[in-house]
Amino acid sequence: CIRSILAPIEFENKKTERQEIVIQQLIDIRTAQLEYKAHKGIFAADWDELISFLRDTTQVKALSAIFPDKRYTCNNIDKICVVPFSNGKKFVLKTNNEYTTSAGIQIPLFEVSAEYTTFLTDINGRELRSLIDITQKLDKFEGLKIGSIEQPNNNAGNWE
Repeated sequence: CIRSILAPIEFENKKTERQEIVIQQLIDIRTAQLEYKAHKGIFAADWDELISFLRDTTQVKALSAIFPDKRYTCNNIDKICVVPFSNGKKFVLKTNNEYTTSAGIQIPLFEVSAEYTTFLTDINGRELRSLIDITQKLDKFEGLKIGSIEQPNNNAGNWE
């Protein structure tokens, strides 16, 4: 009986803790993509392109300016694309640098996401299935995501 009461509470606590870490990394990715766009006019289409840009010796000052706390350096910037708690799985990165508004204005778009099953799968299967079921019923993305390749959303996260 006690387990049935504690399991959802423990799941919620761990979910919240992990989501905060994943959200921070998504925000870091958004910052890196915006810096890339400021220099190139479009968003990086894949992780290699974005990481190479951040690691480029001419951009080292930009890297330390973007991440002054030095959590990312030239030596470890490649970890920016790895979803925390996922055993090495990468965030899904999509770009649409050809999006055109109804007024004919071209706007580059990007989207980065991680499904709940990527970073919560080892906590509690029953509670995870319940969370996914709820998000499906609400017709929402089953995880955390930033940006959109379908329409401009100011690169907002689905938690904001």
